Amino acid sequence: MTQIFIMVFDGLQPSQVTPELMPRLSAFADSGVRFQKHHPVFPTVTRINAASMVTGRYPGGHGLAANTMVMR
Repeated sequence: MTQIFIMVFDGLQPSQVTPELMPRLSAFADSGVRFQKHHPVFPTVTRINAASMVTGRYPGGHGLAANTMVMR
């Protein structure tokens, strides 16, 4: 059975994941796949970007517009 592990760091710049600054995370990333040309959607907040990543849709398609939700 194939196992997939997706790790997302909100606000972490790829240039910060170096052997000097983050040796264990850098080694872990080097043993897997990096999405080097990924660009976050706008607005760039956690919940919206996570929803876009798992659905493949822009915010207008999945309906989230902020990290907070108002129930009416």
